[in-house]
Amino acid sequence: MLSRISTNIARSINKADPNTDIELMAYSLKNKLNQFFAMAIALTICIWTSQWIGVIVSYLLLMIIRGRSGGRHLPSLTLCSIASGIFMGVVPIIEYSNNIVFYMTIFSVVIFALFAPNYFHERIDDGSDVRNKIIVTIIAASNLFMLSSLVATVLVVQALTILPWTRR
Repeated sequence: MLSRISTNIARSINKADPNTDIELMAYSLKNKLNQFFAMAIALTICIWTSQWIGVIVSYLLLMIIRGRSGGRHLPSLTLCSIASGIFMGVVPIIEYSNNIVFYMTIFSVVIFALFAPNYFHERIDDGSDVRNKIIVTIIAASNLFMLSSLVATVLVVQALTILPWTRR
């Protein structure tokens, strides 16, 4: 659905400005619409949970960690928006004991230290892999001091997406 919407918008823009590259514009629009719909879903959930700050924190943390650590993609952009929105909307209401948060954080730190970044698509290697590994590992380790259930949940879910479950 989001891919189709992005392509239709890109075609409309191309009609107004024929110099516009439809594929490039559609790709850019897909990324923006994905973020918009995920956040719209999460904020809609906030109407019932009143966890506005938690949703914003989970969104920002997920974007920072995901951008630096890579990870698997869901089969469609629409499914990604829905899953991300529900995840960001629900995570702030989850609470664990400090012991569980501690172990979740240790698990995430180990996974990020061993496997980050792990991209499951072709990309241009810009030489920042070691820096990104250090950044995500430090961010994850910082939760050992905060002991936040929200942060621990986002970290574990993202850590699971970078694990190489199958051989390439």
